[in-house]
Amino acid sequence: MTAGREASAARQRRLRQRMLAAGFATRSATRQNKTSEIPPSTRLSEVLRDLGPLYIAFGSYLANRPDLAPLGSCLALRGVENGLQPTPTDEIRRVLRSAGGPLRELRQSISESPIGVSSTYQWHRIDLGGDGQGVVKIVRPEFEHQASSDTDALAVFEEFVLWDDPRRPIDISCALSEFRSGLGRCLNLNEQAQDLSDASEWVSPSDELELRPDIARLRSARVVVSDLPNEDFVGDRLSHDSLGDHSDLGRCLATAWLHLALIDGVCFEHIDPWDIVVQPNGGFAFLGGLASLPDRRSRNDLLRYLTASAQHEPDRACAFLVRLSEATEGRRSQDYLRIQLRQATPFRDGSWSEPIRGERLAHTLLLHWRLARSNGYAPSRALAAFEHGVSGMAHLSEALAPTDDAFEQAVADTRVVAAAVDVRKRLGPTTLLRFVRRLLGSLDHLAHNSDELIRRVEASESSDSDEAVSQHSIRWKPLVAILVAALTSAWALRVVSSGQGAGAWIEPTTTVVLLILVIAYILVVERSRTRPG
Repeated sequence: MTAGREASAARQRRLRQRMLAAGFATRSATRQNKTSEIPPSTRLSEVLRDLGPLYIAFGSYLANRPDLAPLGSCLALRGVENGLQPTPTDEIRRVLRSAGGPLRELRQSISESPIGVSSTYQWHRIDLGGDGQGVVKIVRPEFEHQASSDTDALAVFEEFVLWDDPRRPIDISCALSEFRSGLGRCLNLNEQAQDLSDASEWVSPSDELELRPDIARLRSARVVVSDLPNEDFVGDRLSHDSLGDHSDLGRCLATAWLHLALIDGVCFEHIDPWDIVVQPNGGFAFLGGLASLPDRRSRNDLLRYLTASAQHEPDRACAFLVRLSEATEGRRSQDYLRIQLRQATPFRDGSWSEPIRGERLAHTLLLHWRLARSNGYAPSRALAAFEHGVSGMAHLSEALAPTDDAFEQAVADTRVVAAAVDVRKRLGPTTLLRFVRRLLGSLDHLAHNSDELIRRVEASESSDSDEAVSQHSIRWKPLVAILVAALTSAWALRVVSSGQGAGAWIEPTTTVVLLILVIAYILVVERSRTRPG
């Protein structure tokens, strides 16, 4: 135990010396070191790149958290993974051999060159024999080694001034805490694959997206193999400048991600381009990543919050943002936060000084979340996962569609899809049958009441009794006509939302309901007409 503490202290001393050599000043210093003209975020990116994959992964995480760090710092840190050297293929084969089982036999069939590299993972194509081609995702051994030894050394960053703008400091303590808590899931691919497989069993079917369960017999804690539906990764699109602007791809990808998060409850918190495959039909297959499952109420509140923000309604946005947050000690009033959201635009905040191609919805959301944190509203688990995912997805969609606000367009698309899904659920066979039973019961009750009314009118000697009976009979016509028209419209909506033509598909339950209503209409009206007197 003593040796472990001494080794950890030695690593912290080396990191502290490296930071001082890079020109960083400690928080306890009376004045900052002004000798370097290079912004702190740029120097931090260089230091992290030199320290190794664990530190690069932390920089990459911080780059996708503009709610915790100034946007200028995030933009500077987004290049921290550029130019990463891959792990040698022989080392990857040793990892497969140590995994044992079927993975051991596949070590000779992996591609010599990786198709993708990040600070945490490496991807190779692999031959699955009779099962066709696949892709193997492996935790980089260097990252695993540093994660087991250097995690405590990350605390040294809290001692230094890391931000470009003193008015907008990096919330380094919160960032370190959240990064450490997610390390276990980054290292356990078996858990990630199981979550993805479980989610794929109940996610609603869609032509635009798919959750592909990983091959169960070909995975371990450090390795996971997925069957490959298509060789066109999103990472390929981003790796070739000659492919140009992919505005449609950016919008469709953001829409697919929002569909999964807000309709199906599968929120991918960490977006990696090499875990997303473009399918032949233009849809997407998600092969991996960290996923959480927010509850239905949180999903509804998130969709309403996004809608209000996109429509520039800060009061409604504030109400739903507060519902999605948890109050902390020192929380300010909702009215105070609402006033700040009314006045908030990205370019009124001092940290949004980097050149940006126009105001984007994702930037506004991140500013909302930063204001909420500073006013004592911590994000709930569902909102925190959504925040992480929005940062990554907005960055990816902006890279694919630099001239459009693909994320805002995706929010509009998701609202339409969510409305169609809601209509289909409400007009499902079970719901329709329940409605028909209640309607027929009401019609039967009304028929008995009409008999009683007619009997009383016949017993009356008033000259206006015949006119009253006639008017009562006539009122059935518009009532039943309205019911028939309403259900016909609902049936048409169901056909449209299903994406099929009326000639190709007719809901049998809806047809039966319409026939029952027509028969009920004929019986009730004719019964009242043919009554003597």
